[in-house]
Amino acid sequence: MKEEECESVTELKSKSVKNSILEAMAKFKKNKEQMEKDKMIENCRKKPVEEKPKEEIKSITPKESELGITEYVHQGEGFSAIVKQRYSDFQVHEIDMLGNVVHLTDQTLPVKLVEDYSLTEEQINSLSKEEWDSIENLVQDTAVEGTVVEFDVTSKSKEERKVIHKAIRKKFKGITSDSAPTLDGKTVMKVRKVSKL
Repeated sequence: MKEEECESVTELKSKSVKNSILEAMAKFKKNKEQMEKDKMIENCRKKPVEEKPKEEIKSITPKESELGITEYVHQGEGFSAIVKQRYSDFQVHEIDMLGNVVHLTDQTLPVKLVEDYSLTEEQINSLSKEEWDSIENLVQDTAVEGTVVEFDVTSKSKEERKVIHKAIRKKFKGITSDSAPTLDGKTVMKVRKVSKL
């Protein structure tokens, strides 16, 4: 026999030995698993499951009396419930109109829109410059709430007064206005600071 033929015969023998070992190990593992299953089945057959009476079963959730609930509004028979305590008890999955679960994909904060405090020409001309200045002084004044600025608006129609009220609310935050007739037959608009909550 040549040297090359000897090497190939040796390789074949080592592969067959290796395969035989692997097959034996797989067979052993399979037999071991089957024996464990058989043993478990036999143990289950030997020991019957004992049912405990309901009085012996202790609940892990507290009773109403342990939580300070001593009376009920309704005099009828009570009911039992499970007190939620794990974070998973409070998970909520939002569902869209098509029945799909909604997932949060964008965690950026929304862009805050810049409010437009600019007034229309009609709103600006609804009061005189002196009247606008007195409201501006009221806003900048650090005096407590309740300070009032009054204007005579007898000559203005209800629609014109409505324009003034809207203009004041649009331009100044924390200011309120109202119109009311006085005893002498005039109509007066009162502008005042409102309390901050």
